Amino acid sequence: ECAWGAGFIDNVNGTPYRWTQATPAVRYYLDKGDVSSSILHAEGRTLVDAAFARWGNVSTSWLTSASFEDAGDDANDIDGTNWTDYISISADGSALQVLKDYSIILFDKNGAIFTQLFGAGSANLVLGLGSPGGYNASTVTITKGFAIINGAAQGISSPSIAATLTHELGHLLNLAHV
Repeated sequence: ECAWGAGFIDNVNGTPYRWTQATPAVRYYLDKGDVSSSILHAEGRTLVDAAFARWGNVSTSWLTSASFEDAGDDANDIDGTNWTDYISISADGSALQVLKDYSIILFDKNGAIFTQLFGAGSANLVLGLGSPGGYNASTVTITKGFAIINGAAQGISSPSIAATLTHELGHLLNLAHV
């Protein structure tokens, strides 16, 4: 089961928020830790880059492979002790915001982030979470986003991570479930 996604729309005129068409539209950093106990960081990077490439190959979109830039590793192994240095939760729990000036892909190796977000037992069930995480209201554009991949989910494997990344990066791009 994949978790919560977005679909942010300007409340005044009903226009969906979009990424700018500048190149690259999405510049992202990766958590420098491992994805899971069996999927190491290098493989995680390959899976992330491949998922962004899939979105860059959608023929009905202006996005191309040049729309995404892997900016390297963040300085930290982001986990249950420091993830709130990167993402904040609104007081009512309805919105998440990226606190850095860039998009970030987090690997929740032991499920601690998901447990903090969704409660006990969620680390076994929730595969990922993704959303835009920063906006420019005057231009109705998205400025940054995030995805969190749960390396502790039951039955996690490279193929399930690949599918989850593609799904969650769709949410980062502001695509909602239909």
